[in-house]
Amino acid sequence: MQTSLILTLLFWGAILYLYVWLWRKGTDRSRKGRLRWVEDHRYTLIFSNRRLFLKKGPYQWAGSGQAIYRIKILDPAGIERMGWVCCGTRFKGAAFSDHVEGLLDQIN
Repeated sequence: MQTSLILTLLFWGAILYLYVWLWRKGTDRSRKGRLRWVEDHRYTLIFSNRRLFLKKGPYQWAGSGQAIYRIKILDPAGIERMGWVCCGTRFKGAAFSDHVEGLLDQIN
């Protein structure tokens, strides 16, 4: 009886560890990708806010492993703009892909 309890606890502990590891790996990789995307476009990042469930802008189709961010940047002309950044691919997610795609909102 006690052996099965220990095995059950070890199993669920391993599952929890794997989940946390994947979350941290995806978060770290998406942070680096987001910063690289901003730097490549010569923007200055003012803030970014991760969207987990709803209000994913143009990335409503994104897979659960992809990281979607609402961002505010300062462009090279000194204009503040809002936009969206999607990190990762649909099948690899943010934890196993360096793919980053960004879209800025239209200026009125």
